[in-house]
Amino acid sequence: MLPNILALLARLVRDPRVDRRRRMVAMGAIAYAVSPIDLIPEAIPVIGKADDIVVSILAVRMLLDGAEEDLLSEHWDGPPEVLEIFDDLLDWAAGLVPKQVRWAFSRLVAR
Repeated sequence: MLPNILALLARLVRDPRVDRRRRMVAMGAIAYAVSPIDLIPEAIPVIGKADDIVVSILAVRMLLDGAEEDLLSEHWDGPPEVLEIFDDLLDWAAGLVPKQVRWAFSRLVAR
């Protein structure tokens, strides 16, 4: 499942049919997740990874929301039901993020 998800995300980031801003936000989220500079230092147990996780979840949600259904199907190699489960998990995880954070993050794409 994970290799299919990673392949999907990589293909969407490179596909010019996906909104450029959404692709840039996704690439920025990857850079942020691997960067040693964080809003919450990694040295703080448990919550040190929270900002990376939140940014990743929201960026992937926005990337998938920016792709048409047929485009997702074109780039997806796995069983369709796995993509549906992944999408549902993303919705659930994004729902755990405070509404103000989701709103602020969505402003990156809306500009």
